[in-house]
Amino acid sequence: MKLILPKKIYNTDSDGYLPCYDLWDEHFAILCAQQDQFVLTAHHWSIIYFLRKYYNEYQIAPNIVILKKRMKKEWRIYRIADFESLFLSLFPDKKTKGLSIMIRYAGLNLPTVYI
Repeated sequence: MKLILPKKIYNTDSDGYLPCYDLWDEHFAILCAQQDQFVLTAHHWSIIYFLRKYYNEYQIAPNIVILKKRMKKEWRIYRIADFESLFLSLFPDKKTKGLSIMIRYAGLNLPTVYI
């Protein structure tokens, strides 16, 4: 599969994942979101940047528990119900599907434990 911007082509696998972490840039995330008819908010970008930072350190994407714990702290949301409501609004389909979407937008490979 190819995602194309003027003057830039992203080669991805059949599911839309980049073959290499280093090929990512913000335009890739924007293009993926547009293709999925998805609007990226500041909350989505904070997730994308956290995923990339975590991957850079541990060479694997975090699981949903680690991600939620970090975002809850970063967004300064202390009530679990408030956080869950916000998180679900970011990913109306499913919580774990939301994580795999963000992993793809962040230019990471989907770990086999998520498949």
